[in-house]
Amino acid sequence: MSNGQDAIRGGTTDAMERRASLLMRDVTHWLLPTLLALVATGCGVAPPADRPGSTAVESSATRDTALGRAVAPPVEAHPGDTGIRLIADPLDAFATWMRLVREAERSVDLQYYIWDDDVSGTLMLTALREAADRGVRVRLLLDDLGTRGMDETLAALDAQENIEVRLFNPFTWRSGLWWLGFLTDFTRANRRMHDKVLVADNQVAIVGGRNISDTYFGASRERLFLDLDVLTTGPVVAGISTRFDRFWASPPAWSLSRVIPDAAAGTPATVSDTAATRRYRSALAETDLEDALTGQDSTLVWVPATVVGDAPEKGMGIPLAREDLLT
Repeated sequence: MSNGQDAIRGGTTDAMERRASLLMRDVTHWLLPTLLALVATGCGVAPPADRPGSTAVESSATRDTALGRAVAPPVEAHPGDTGIRLIADPLDAFATWMRLVREAERSVDLQYYIWDDDVSGTLMLTALREAADRGVRVRLLLDDLGTRGMDETLAALDAQENIEVRLFNPFTWRSGLWWLGFLTDFTRANRRMHDKVLVADNQVAIVGGRNISDTYFGASRERLFLDLDVLTTGPVVAGISTRFDRFWASPPAWSLSRVIPDAAAGTPATVSDTAATRRYRSALAETDLEDALTGQDSTLVWVPATVVGDAPEKGMGIPLAREDLLT
């Protein structure tokens, strides 16, 4: 009996040793070189310096646009004040966003933390493509943490005339390996851009808490994030545009073509006729943006306002003066 137990023990020990040997072989031949390569490519990455320069279109140059003409009377009637309208309803938020992009004639600047490849996200990307087809300049700045799985979609967008896409603090490893960026370059990869901004013709802006996702715009059956946006017009819009320009030109904002140079531009996505799509289109048809902008909508309030927010240098780990921090 003792010999049998020893044989079992010996067999178990041999099996464990073989597994340990195989594990060490994998570590030596695959895992260790891979991690070394990741460290070599993921650390100390410097953003390219050859991005084309651009700034917000001057509001004085867009006064003759549809949005400029719509806001001129109430802005002149409330000198120095900013018009704001809280957008609590998710469908109203979607429709107002879409209306602004459709009404824009010169420029649309967008800055978002998350952009999902779902119904609302696809409809909004379609609106941006249509705006670019009309000759509107579109600048889209996205935090790369919120773009997973969209490389081909964004490449197709960036390849279109009048559209430029940039990624904030991008991951050098794409697709399913993006999380390795946290392991190899945690200090940089952990600094994200949480802003949510849309500016149309430098005349009207939406700022607030909603990312671009069905979960924020009432189309998801699984969950709904209750959030709030603000439609705004007046002098504060220029401050929002100035802040966007600062992020757009900052070193962490990489040109998409330099992050995924070999990505084949995919076919622009389309959405099928679903209940969620029909709800969105119905809300869009019922939204009267002009009433909201001209003050006929009683929810537009005129108040003194100031733009506040963290500087993009915070995303680089650069110590900032207290006045440059939101806190």
